[in-house]
Amino acid sequence: RALSIVSDVAIAHGEDQGTLEQALAALRAILHHKSSLASRLEGNFVSVITSDTQTGLRPIACGNRNVVYHCVSLLGSILRGASSIRDEYVNNTVSGGLVDFIMDANADDLDAQCQMEAAMDLLCFLSGSSYKSRMALLDEDLSKATSIIKAVVKAMKTYPQSAPIQGCGCMVFHNIALDNKLRTDICEEGGVGQVVSSLSILADDAQLVMRALRALSNLMGGALVGILRTIDSASIIINAMKRHPQDLCVQVEGASVLWALSATRDNALNLEIVDLDGASVIASAMSQFIASEKMHEKGLAAIWSLCSLVSNEAKETVGRVAIKPVVNALAASVCSDQVVSNGLGCLKCLSTISTIRTLLEESGSIDLVYSCLWIHLQNRSVVQHGLAALCNITINTDANEVMLISNDELAIIVHIMRYHQNVQWVQHNAIQVLKNFTFSPENLAIMGNDLHLPELIRSAKATHRIGFQGRADDLLQLLPDRLK
Repeated sequence: RALSIVSDVAIAHGEDQGTLEQALAALRAILHHKSSLASRLEGNFVSVITSDTQTGLRPIACGNRNVVYHCVSLLGSILRGASSIRDEYVNNTVSGGLVDFIMDANADDLDAQCQMEAAMDLLCFLSGSSYKSRMALLDEDLSKATSIIKAVVKAMKTYPQSAPIQGCGCMVFHNIALDNKLRTDICEEGGVGQVVSSLSILADDAQLVMRALRALSNLMGGALVGILRTIDSASIIINAMKRHPQDLCVQVEGASVLWALSATRDNALNLEIVDLDGASVIASAMSQFIASEKMHEKGLAAIWSLCSLVSNEAKETVGRVAIKPVVNALAASVCSDQVVSNGLGCLKCLSTISTIRTLLEESGSIDLVYSCLWIHLQNRSVVQHGLAALCNITINTDANEVMLISNDELAIIVHIMRYHQNVQWVQHNAIQVLKNFTFSPENLAIMGNDLHLPELIRSAKATHRIGFQGRADDLLQLLPDRLK
């Protein structure tokens, strides 16, 4: 009953800021006592807070900090439980009111931090609740994005020790970075630097670290490499992961960020990641969380990206610490298309180093590669990477040796060639693997017994109208021609 009376007073006297402030404060007190009552303040009451009244007053954008603070706090309570009206009442008034409230804050005001935390919490919630709410905050043409970015950066700079403000700021950036233009805008306004700063200052707060890493994984696509170097991003990210080795969420998000950071294709950043033991940290996390498919997916992607972009010396460093966790992760998540694709990509890159290739042979990973090829025979990405790995693993140029192939292993390659006849790179890799095997008389004898292999090679040549660097013709000359 008290809730009904006070809300009626707020609706009836919305143009009187003194009365409105007292009514809103009373409503907050009631909801603090019994939060379930928030569902009764939907509709008309929310309209009074967020829309024009007959006198042109917009309470959430009226400029009176106490009134706006109460509006922000009440909206946070009401809209969380009112998804049916959330999109209807999130508008330019709400967006502008929140931005002005944050930008006008005075750090010397004793209540300013509490007010800022409430505003950032609401902004975080609305930016992540639905796509419509997000677009309403940003405006359809994204014209509000810059003002929101500047407001969030100011809040995070003003209160660097406040975990709620830093965490909400990170998630707002994560939520509104809808394309690379927005990601670049956030970076240029100092958003990426601020997220990295919060990651450094509050590194012991696992929840904050997870939110910061999640934001960074989204922002890296538009981040400027020069800024990433200046703010010491690689070191801070890796140190944050080292602080929380038992936290799966931190390790998954950290591996995702290092993957994104590596994908900037900056040699200095990639070498820094290797020198700072980034690969070792990821490998340890994959071993620690051996049952986590998501950890394997992100970790293998990061290792693969690093191996693709560093020197052979750095690649060997990565391989020595990562090869066993990579093989174990591949075996543990052998049914996942994405994990297997990433894992075989790792093996493809690492197996170009002779010392790592020896480790692969000793670990029995060759059988694992064939198993992956058979299980995921219909997935062109998986078989392409798997065959590429076999191209490197099966032949040792230093010792002038080639591995022996069994009938079952040859059958897997034949099935792949038959299923993916229209995929040029699958045919290319398969023919290269087969050509490697011909350096052994034993292998050549087994291949000669397969009745279908010559015709599949001819079909590949005809379909793709290329000679596969002469390997297809070489194979056809070495294999029995049963058409004669």
